[in-house]
Amino acid sequence: MDYIRSNFKKLTKKKRINKKAGQKVRFFVYLLFKKKNCIIKKLKRKEVFQMLREEKVLLRPIKKSDKDFFLKWMNDPEVTQYIRIYLPINEMLEEKWIENISLRDVEKTVLFVIEAEDKVIGNCSLNNINKKDQVAVFGIIIGEKDCWGKGYGVSATKLIIDYGFNQLNLRRISSSAISFNERSIALHKKTGFKEEGRLRKNIFVNGSFYDEVLFGLLREEWKR
Repeated sequence: MDYIRSNFKKLTKKKRINKKAGQKVRFFVYLLFKKKNCIIKKLKRKEVFQMLREEKVLLRPIKKSDKDFFLKWMNDPEVTQYIRIYLPINEMLEEKWIENISLRDVEKTVLFVIEAEDKVIGNCSLNNINKKDQVAVFGIIIGEKDCWGKGYGVSATKLIIDYGFNQLNLRRISSSAISFNERSIALHKKTGFKEEGRLRKNIFVNGSFYDEVLFGLLREEWKR
């Protein structure tokens, strides 16, 4: 009987050791797959978020240090009246927004920071990217007011639109502007966008309702 008990204890102990070893192996395999997926995601992000250069501007990926620029712009009513932001933005919200941008699916959103005159002046993006329909929505903001009217917005728009058509294989890019934003309307027309209609009295800004002007650009219409 003692012999049976002794062997039973040995077998039980061996099973526990094997179970623990199996758990360690499974955990190790899980870590390997997790690391592999992280590497793949980083490679994909590196593919999408590359730098785009032109004589006037540089488009680069967003960084945490860009927070202070965005915070300044998002709390300047003269800037935000054109982008439909009307509530104050604090530092924590801005940090969270940048964090969310970095975690967002790179196949759905591409955002670049715009640099000119050796400083950050704004950002531009392609949002709601739909691979099946090959469409996306364009957006841009030049937050540094001393850089308004110098052609930086047009240059940045041309870079990201060209990227959308020739690298992301988009077929159509949509956009819009508030009817009183003459600079934005001129930018869209200069870069080839066609006015496709208006949503009448669709945006409330500065105590009044304004039309939202709708724009669209097809790949076959694009001329760099």
